[in-house]
Amino acid sequence: MKLMAETAKKVYSSIGIKVAGGIKSYAEAMNLLEASGMPPGPKRFRLGVSRTRQILSEAL
Repeated sequence: MKLMAETAKKVYSSIGIKVAGGIKSYAEAMNLLEASGMPPGPKRFRLGVSRTRQILSEAL
């Protein structure tokens, strides 16, 4: 994910990234966001998760 974010910034600075696969907790999602160095939002950083309900319940 770090390599993907760094490459996106170098190649086309306004391109976003989507991280998916194996994200099981709110803590993991936040770690990925922090490591990306990108602001959250659909145009810059997105997560593909199948455990949305579980992650959201941990966030609240």
